[in-house]
Amino acid sequence: MVYIILGQGFEEIEAVAPGDILRRGGVDVRYAAVGPSLTVSGGTGISLTADVFASDIAPHRGDTLVIPGGMGGVNSIKHDGPVMSMIAKAADDGAELAAICAGPSVLAKLGLLDGKHITCYPGCEKLMEKAVCHCESATMQDGPLITGRAPGSALDFGYALLAHLKGERVLSRMTEKDAFRADIRARTAALSLVYLADSDRGILKNLIALPEFQSAKRVFLYISFGREVDTRSLIDLCRKLKKPVAAPTNLDAGKMDFALLERPLSELPTGVYGIPQPPNDAPRLTPEAGDVVIVPALCYDKALYRLGRGGGYYDRFLADCPAFKIGLCREALLAEQVPREPHDQRVDCLITEKKTARP
Repeated sequence: MVYIILGQGFEEIEAVAPGDILRRGGVDVRYAAVGPSLTVSGGTGISLTADVFASDIAPHRGDTLVIPGGMGGVNSIKHDGPVMSMIAKAADDGAELAAICAGPSVLAKLGLLDGKHITCYPGCEKLMEKAVCHCESATMQDGPLITGRAPGSALDFGYALLAHLKGERVLSRMTEKDAFRADIRARTAALSLVYLADSDRGILKNLIALPEFQSAKRVFLYISFGREVDTRSLIDLCRKLKKPVAAPTNLDAGKMDFALLERPLSELPTGVYGIPQPPNDAPRLTPEAGDVVIVPALCYDKALYRLGRGGGYYDRFLADCPAFKIGLCREALLAEQVPREPHDQRVDCLITEKKTARP
C-alpha cells in the first residue's frame, strides 16, 4: 500500500499526479489526512477528500509513505506529533519513504535523510539537515528512498515510484498506453459530426437486436459525454421497455459502484469528470447473471479488449462481474490490438455500427 500524506496547504500536483500514475499502474494508493478532517485544502485552494487519517495508519515493510511538498502542508505534518511519530515508526518497521519538493524536510527532521543523496526544491537545502542535495536532478533514488525536486517534476517523481514499485516493464506498458490514448483521442476529435450521428444510430440498432440485451433484467451503463458512443438514447429506450438502468457513482479511492437511475438526466448531480451521476441516496445495485453491462472505452480491438481512460475503474469492477459485458466502439476507432496488461478485462461481445463480434 502507498499512503500519500496530505497536510493543510499541500502542493496539489505533487499529491495528485503521483497518485494517479501509481493507480493507473496497478498500485493500491490511499490518501491520508493530517488534522481533524478528511477534507484537506491544498496550497492553491483545491481540496481533496482523503481515505484515512494519517494518525490512524501503521505502515510497515511492503508499504510506502509519500510526502508531497507545499510549505503549508509540510509544516502541518511537522507540527503534528502523532503523525511524525507514525512516520518514524513506519521507517523503523521497514516502510519505504518518498518525498518531493519541500517534503523531504519532514524526513530530515526525523533524521531519516542523514547521509542520503536526495533532490529537493532549490532553496530548501538548509532544511534537509545532513542530506546530500542534488537540486539539479528532477528525481533522485538512494536505495529505496525516492525524492523529487519540484511541482514540475511531479510526473517524473510518479514514474520513478511506479518503476521502483512495479518494475520498468509496467512503466513501459503504461507509457505505451498513454501514447495510444493520445492517438485515439486525436482520431476521435477528427471524426465528423455526420459520422458520429450515423455511428450512434447503427450501434444502437445492433445493440437492441442482441438477444442478451433483449432478455436482460437490468442494464448497467455509462452516461455518455463528448464524443463517446451515445448511451442517452439507450437510457430512454430502456425506460420505455421498463428495464431498470444503473449508472456509475462513488468514484472514490479507485472504486466504483452503480446506482439506480430514477431521475431525468437533466436533474442528476454532476460527478467526477463533469459527468452526471445518480445522487448519493439512489439505491445501489450490483450486476448479476441475467443483467448486461455496457462498458465504455476510448476504443476496442478485434480481440474484444478495451483501452480505457486509465483510471482502472472498470477493470477492477469487471474482474468478478457475472453479468454479460458489452463493448460499444465506432468502426473507425476499432484497433487491431490495444496495449494490454494482465489485469485488463475483455468484454463478452463487441458492437460497432457495422457488426457484432464475440470471442
